[in-house]
Amino acid sequence: MAPTYVITPAMQAKIDAGERDPEVLRNSGALDLLVEPEHIGEAVAFLCSERQARSQVSCFLLTRALMRLFPYGT
Repeated sequence: MAPTYVITPAMQAKIDAGERDPEVLRNSGALDLLVEPEHIGEAVAFLCSERQARSQVSCFLLTRALMRLFPYGT
């Protein structure tokens, strides 16, 4: 797993103190969301599951990230 910034208690304290901008954090990742520790746990559990062995999720996430970096038509 290589998530972007994760909203841990320490990061939340920086946001609350005005030291970090949540919009900048949100926009820094491929999926345009604020990542919570639970998201990482859910993703790891899924990637280790039998269901994942029959899916294309990893390709989707990579494609989504690349599409964000290189929008269609550029």
